[in-house]
Amino acid sequence: MSYIKKVTRAGRTLITEMHYSSRWNKKNIERGENCGKTTEAQEKCNERKTRRDLTVLLNANFCSDDYHLVLDYRPEERPATVEEAKENIRTFFRKMRRMYRKAGIVFQYVEACEFGKKGGLHHHLIIKGGVSTADIARKWPFGRSHFNQLDDTGEYSRLASYILKNRKYWKESGGTGKQYSRSRNMVIPQPKVTIVKTRNGFYEKPRERKGWRLAPYTEEHGVTGDGWPYMRYILVRDAGSALPGQRGYRGSQKRSLGGKTKGKSVTRDGKGG
Repeated sequence: MSYIKKVTRAGRTLITEMHYSSRWNKKNIERGENCGKTTEAQEKCNERKTRRDLTVLLNANFCSDDYHLVLDYRPEERPATVEEAKENIRTFFRKMRRMYRKAGIVFQYVEACEFGKKGGLHHHLIIKGGVSTADIARKWPFGRSHFNQLDDTGEYSRLASYILKNRKYWKESGGTGKQYSRSRNMVIPQPKVTIVKTRNGFYEKPRERKGWRLAPYTEEHGVTGDGWPYMRYILVRDAGSALPGQRGYRGSQKRSLGGKTKGKSVTRDGKGG
């Protein structure tokens, strides 16, 4: 009844994922309906992974000093193709890099192009702050610029979902590959993967730990395309709590975030935890 546990530390958050695998014993675990490897099931899996990857990027690299910027187009300025829209945003990024360099700030961004039901088009960007919003707006000649400062939670999974919400229309308009792009100079946290050997499976309700709290809207339960249950949730570090390496930190990566677990955890290299 072993399961795979992935914990990713991204900024002030811990992103925890638990699921079973066909490679490990799953006795006494009730299997859900087998969805098979249909196009629809695979698409849902791709959407979850994309949303998760974008959440990790945002949580690890941005904070309340930064902006969610939306760039739209006047009707007469709308690009006819996805490639034309990409070229417009590439030109904008070149201008932004020069401006940020002069200000002595490293320019970082995440960008997603959103297509609406009626053919409308705009760009969602998460960018570093420190530069005048008026100066940024002047670099976009095709329409209006809308700025929203990020909140101080450090947890941006809902923002990630919002940016990616119209994946269907993006694909219908010719979008391929990942729905978003990013600058290369970003922190990309890697998950700590553990194989947990236990008789009882994973605890199905997340538990908070000292110095951290559960972001309740992040708790997610479901069934994989192969029919096995999974759970995801995000813990947010309380303001003032120490991070690993700081004085006063008492956390342990070896402790299960879902409560006490009977059995032994084994990392990928086979060493016991």
